[in-house]
Amino acid sequence: MICTDVRPLLELLADEALDTKETALIVDHLKSCAQCQSQWSQLEELKERFRRASKATPVPEDLLRKIGRALDGEGTKRSPTSPLSRPLLAFAGAAAALAIIGFFTIAAWLQPPWSVRRSTALASASALVDAVAANRSEPLVERAALPLQLGYNLVYLALPDWKLEHSAVHRTDSVTAIARFDFVKKGAAQSEHLVCYQAPAGTIHAADGQKKLIAGKQVLLGSRGNLHYALWSQQGRDYLFVSPLSSGSLEQLIERV
Repeated sequence: MICTDVRPLLELLADEALDTKETALIVDHLKSCAQCQSQWSQLEELKERFRRASKATPVPEDLLRKIGRALDGEGTKRSPTSPLSRPLLAFAGAAAALAIIGFFTIAAWLQPPWSVRRSTALASASALVDAVAANRSEPLVERAALPLQLGYNLVYLALPDWKLEHSAVHRTDSVTAIARFDFVKKGAAQSEHLVCYQAPAGTIHAADGQKKLIAGKQVLLGSRGNLHYALWSQQGRDYLFVSPLSSGSLEQLIERV
């Protein structure tokens, strides 16, 4: 099996929903593929977080009070002198509380992990480019704290010639927050600047541009004003490069990441 066959099945593997043959093939692939192994590790980590969160889900106090009042009302319809009234009420209350907890637990498990789900809320590439063109400032966020604010893990690209100036969270009308990284590269004549947006695959879209295959990646190239951009997906993430660099320079950069 190859990566494009394996990755859509990782969530089913985590849920033990695959047959023995498919499981063996995927496990064999994970042993030799670092990228798929990384995605599998992220999926396992998120599953564990959901498990811990579901166990720690508290039952709201006001809901418990409403249940208690409803059960007390039921109790008054029965003979108050019956020795079984209070034990039955206590049992019913406990059963109701367990049912509520069970509902929250199941709801948490039914939510697809952030690291592998495709976003249903799209963000416009042109709007992201315009944000760079307008030099729109956004609150800086420490790189280590980004996943907590984004709600998903990041898959970093290797940009050895570039220095990260700052990172931030770009928020739009989309329900999905987008990571923003501003890079600079010092040159003899002048500095070059590059903005990299990252989001779960399927989040960022572009209405126009030229599609081009670069180093095995389907890249959409375009420009707005004096800025050029490149949009593509890999490793379950959308990447959008925005820079005054020429399209050719962006292509060379994408070939190396």
